[in-house]
Amino acid sequence: MNGVLRQWRGPHRRLILGACALIALALGVGWLTYTPATAAAPPAAPAGVAVEVATVTRATVPLYIEGLGNVQAFYTANITARVDGELQSVAFTEGQTVKKGQLLAQIDPRPTQAALDQAIATEARDTAQLNSAQRALARSEKLAPENLASQATLDMQRGTVEQLQAQVKVDRAVIDNARTQLAYTSIVSPIPGVTGIRKVDPGNNVHASDSTGIVVVTQVQPISIVFTLPEDELLTVSQALAAGKVTVSSQGHLSQSAQRALAGTIRECAGAGAGTEERADRAFGRHPAWTGWIVHLCGQD
Repeated sequence: MNGVLRQWRGPHRRLILGACALIALALGVGWLTYTPATAAAPPAAPAGVAVEVATVTRATVPLYIEGLGNVQAFYTANITARVDGELQSVAFTEGQTVKKGQLLAQIDPRPTQAALDQAIATEARDTAQLNSAQRALARSEKLAPENLASQATLDMQRGTVEQLQAQVKVDRAVIDNARTQLAYTSIVSPIPGVTGIRKVDPGNNVHASDSTGIVVVTQVQPISIVFTLPEDELLTVSQALAAGKVTVSSQGHLSQSAQRALAGTIRECAGAGAGTEERADRAFGRHPAWTGWIVHLCGQD
């Protein structure tokens, strides 16, 4: 053991001590240059939420129930001729707003006017015969007490007077009918509304038996909306109706197919007027409001 210690006291000991000193110096420098990692910053506090303070009160609030519906014309009238004759003129343009009683078309009134004149003349003739028979009856009645007129003559004259009275009534009925037929030659709108496509042009013959008609008038103001609601809402709706007036509001839009048809028809008629009615007719299935509006928009009166 002593021999080992003696060996360490030589140059080997100095070498080992020098190595230990270098290791200790390296560790010291590393400790001095070490800087701990910076700690993560704490999260920011959330911003305050603004609140408003109000007094609690009792009030009636609306209850909305939504449902899909369809807009339908309030009235629709297919204007047809009620007498036969030539269509002389048309007094409307497609898409025009007309009033009730406004003239739409005129049929040649001359044949009907002639029939009325004939009925008036017949009534005048029969009235003259009736007056003559009444005067003859009056004379016979004065002569009867003196036996200057037989009872058979009186009975015959009374029968003639009654027959002519009935004939005059028939004549007056014929006159009323002729006047009615004459009034039918002036076709007026039975409702206020918007005219559709003209189906017959002036110069054509129209008949009372025609089902196509001349034009369709559609009332759009006011207009009706038909919509459905879920069955579960029946009790709520019934209670609301019993409590007072219920307000209905609507929001409408054209379907995509109708939009495409409308846009296409307008593009087609923008540069040329020919065939506008036919294109509008095909696009909207003869719907009077839309087709009339399109033709009016395209300037086809």
